[in-house]
Amino acid sequence: MRLLTILLATWLFWLLVSFWNFGFLMPFGVPLLLPFAPRFYAPFENFFHWPLRVGAGAALITALVFIGIPRGILLFVATLAVNLAFLVAFVSTAEIRHFQSVAAALSEVQPDCSQSRSFLSSLSIAGGEFQTDPHGVYRKGDRVFLWSYRDQAFFEVPVTIYKNLDLGRCGPHFAMPGHQGKLRRE
Repeated sequence: MRLLTILLATWLFWLLVSFWNFGFLMPFGVPLLLPFAPRFYAPFENFFHWPLRVGAGAALITALVFIGIPRGILLFVATLAVNLAFLVAFVSTAEIRHFQSVAAALSEVQPDCSQSRSFLSSLSIAGGEFQTDPHGVYRKGDRVFLWSYRDQAFFEVPVTIYKNLDLGRCGPHFAMPGHQGKLRRE
């Protein structure tokens, strides 16, 4: 019964978390898909390496605090606390890692303009087939580069791509070759 309570609390926690972006986080909310998660998220392994380790450490420390917990509702709450500790540590480390990676890449190129989403904001749009809001963008002259979590680097995009993107503060303030009118601003 104790194991069932732990499994139920863990599943409910991750089901709720998966609704942040169900298309990208579905394996966490649908246990039958969990065996496919490593293959699905493998392209992002370079980025997730440290956040996963820090999250696991935070979960372990939290579990050790609750080790002798009595049965019942308190076990359910303790299990939620362990999962929450993992999530908070994971997201915090991912935010730091993202900020450091983008800052390092930008310091090498000295862009005319740059903008980057937070990790949580990027997570909310991840996996969108026709994503028009980039994770990060910089402009150098008339060239535009977008951030890739998979490659942990910026890559150049042609006019045919960036004219349809919301480049935020790097977009509406300049004219670019092949671009008709202003970029949309929300």
